[in-house]
Formats: sequence, C-alpha cells, structure tokens
Amino acid sequence: MGPRAHDAVGPRGLGTQPATILIPILALTVLSSLLVDTGTTSTLALGFVVALGSADPLAAPTLGALGSFMSGSTTSSNALFSGLQAHSADLLDVPKPSLLAAQTVGANVGNSVTPVIVATGLESVNASRESASVVREVLPAALILLVLATGLVAAMVWS
Repeated sequence: MGPRAHDAVGPRGLGTQPATILIPILALTVLSSLLVDTGTTSTLALGFVVALGSADPLAAPTLGALGSFMSGSTTSSNALFSGLQAHSADLLDVPKPSLLAAQTVGANVGNSVTPVIVATGLESVNASRESASVVREVLPAALILLVLATGLVAAMVWS
C-alpha cells in the first residue's frame, strides 16, 4: 500500500474518519427513501413512460449510466433509480427484472468512465496520466457496451 492509501485507510484499516464515509451513505439512503415515499419516483416513471412510450425500457441502461456517472457510484445510481425502473415496468407491463438488470448494467458501464473512479484507479497505481485522457480513451468502449445493453433490453422486453 502506498503512503497515500495508508493515510486514507489508517493503521488499523478502520479509516481515519468514518463519518466522512457514513454521512454520504446516510444522505443517499434518506434521499432515495424520500423519493419513493413522496411519490417522486412514481411521478418520474410516469413522465418517462408518457414521453417515451413503449421505448421507455430502452432508456433504462442510459439512465443507470448517467446516475453512476453523476454520483460516482453504481450503488448510488441503483438506489436512486431502481424504484423508477420498477414502476416503469409496472406501467408498461414489462418484466421488472429486465429493467432492473438494465439499470444495473448501465450503472456499471457509467461507473467505468466516472471521473472520481478513474482518478482513484490512477492514484492507486501511481500513474501520471490525467483522468480526462483516460476517460476519453475508455468512453468509446463504454458507449459500445451501453448500445449492447440497450439491445439486450430490447430482446428481453419484446421477445
């Protein structure tokens, strides 16, 4: 472990400031609960279904990717948008597992080009490259994966 990683983790592996980790997790949990409990998730799902119609399932991987790209976490994207995907599936009478899988696949693809994840990876191997150049290099492959995921959703939903 390099000196920076040791400083972040601490000598006992417990972390030097657990609150800095717990606060965002608690905030995300509260936010996702509020979105569901206030009906915001249902309203957003209805809006997506009205706007996109039967093509709505094709947007699931992209929404997952955008969620993880913006939040820096597949888990965050899924916490925020899996309820929306499940409600969209109900509205369209399509299999929930298909949209939830599409959400997760998209979130993982988006996570591969998340600047904070790329920077963390570069730092962990002491690379001297800039995050932006790595994101530009990886982005075409991520977009191809996103297109493939969208195609798989189409096959799962309409076959």
